[in-house]
Amino acid sequence: MAPKSTPWHWLISPWYAERLSLLTARWQNLKDSLRQPNQSIGRQTVGCAATHGIHEACNFGCTACYLGKQANHQPPLAQSEVKDQLDRIREALGEGGNVQITSGEVTLLPVEHLIDYCRYAKSIGLSPMVMTHGDTFQQNPDYLKRLLRESGLRKLSIHVDSTQRGRQAMPKPSSEKALHPVRDALANLFRSVQKEQAIRLKLAHTLTIDPQNLDQIKDVIPWFLTNLDIFRLISFQPVAQTGRTRSAGGLSSQVVWERIESAFQRSLEPHAILFGHPDCTRLGLFAAILGAKKPLILEAVRKSNIMDKAFVAAVLRDFGGVVINERPLSEILLKCLGVLVQRPAWLGRIPLYFLRRSLQEYRNWGHVFKALFSFQFRIRLFAVVVHDFMDEATLLSEKGQERSANCAFQVPHQGEMVSMCRFNASGLRTESYAARQV
Repeated sequence: MAPKSTPWHWLISPWYAERLSLLTARWQNLKDSLRQPNQSIGRQTVGCAATHGIHEACNFGCTACYLGKQANHQPPLAQSEVKDQLDRIREALGEGGNVQITSGEVTLLPVEHLIDYCRYAKSIGLSPMVMTHGDTFQQNPDYLKRLLRESGLRKLSIHVDSTQRGRQAMPKPSSEKALHPVRDALANLFRSVQKEQAIRLKLAHTLTIDPQNLDQIKDVIPWFLTNLDIFRLISFQPVAQTGRTRSAGGLSSQVVWERIESAFQRSLEPHAILFGHPDCTRLGLFAAILGAKKPLILEAVRKSNIMDKAFVAAVLRDFGGVVINERPLSEILLKCLGVLVQRPAWLGRIPLYFLRRSLQEYRNWGHVFKALFSFQFRIRLFAVVVHDFMDEATLLSEKGQERSANCAFQVPHQGEMVSMCRFNASGLRTESYAARQV
């Protein structure tokens, strides 16, 4: 049951008891070595979850796909079964839990069905994000407009990369750079709809990385940085030998992260915040100061910087259990004020940190002043992520079992939550197909 939701309760009780209970249980189930000060699992979030079976079929034939050959022959799950999945996810993640509405290509469903799933997820306290290749939106913008208008959905992740085959505007892209017109068209579509409906979207851009486009990450990062007004996260997913993937072997997240560092022309902190096991996710947090000729990119958590790490650890410790997903700004501000009142050390910690950080960034003062006086000053926060999914051999290794046992990204299967890697690499997804035919 959701807690009381009034301004007074946001102020005097910003932490949700249910969320705190779930966080405590999750923390206790983590391996001891993963209980680090910058660990978000069990402190700030229980994890993330995804649906499956909604629409396993896809109209693309990509060279890298985690779904097997049977996927395109699976009928969509009944709507009641999808809602059962969402109920199980809500039970596992609690109020404000993040759920990916995904499975093959979900925008091939009638828009009424996708609207229903997003509405239902929000009605039970989840925060849905639709995962899509975006081609449906380009071919039929009214699908997108109706989905946003009637469901209240605000989060979407758009997958565009050169491993994809079948996009109408570019069936067989030659490179990542060649796909920039597609990315531009999608970005402009989202800007237009955002303005038309007077809403604020939260968009992510995802890419599969294989040996062919690994060295093209340097072409994608600049595009992303010029579109920070509409995208706030970019996720690179090294190819894993699962499903219909044609590539022989996979790539390590370390290799992908090195290419990201090369694009930013600096060494970056790969674990600004831990999201479960460090081998599963690398995460960089940034602020872009816009207004001058070139954006100034600052890392929120700098590599080996004790001050930054201590500040993030304190945020995770004191703001864990404060639910802000899908909440209006007024509620978020009152909850944060409630934390400050009940943890008054923050009244000194915040200004002290930003004063010290400003002094440490003295070399960038000129850039900041130019941006300020350009009358186009903006600060855009964004994240760069590498999600490293496992193939069967990796999953069965000792380290793979450790990663799976501490997984931050799970799906509901036969009444329990299982890691996405286990679901895809061990045959559980295929088993779920067979169970549907019984």
